[in-house]
Amino acid sequence: MGHTRAGEGMEEIDIGMQNDFSDLSPKEFEEFIARLFTKMGFQTEITPYVKDHGADIIAKREKRYYSSSS
Repeated sequence: MGHTRAGEGMEEIDIGMQNDFSDLSPKEFEEFIARLFTKMGFQTEITPYVKDHGADIIAKREKRYYSSSS
């Protein structure tokens, strides 16, 4: 039985940021995640910023929908 290393076969994406997210506000983090999904080939939409624990980002690729909430 073969094992693969974590991240093997994944493409590195330049996101233009350091990987320290502790300084980001929740809104900035949502924008960062939306940019990341966009670079991964998704169409993204950030929903209006409210503290309702609902979907913050809607990502679509090939007629499949994904959502993220914080």
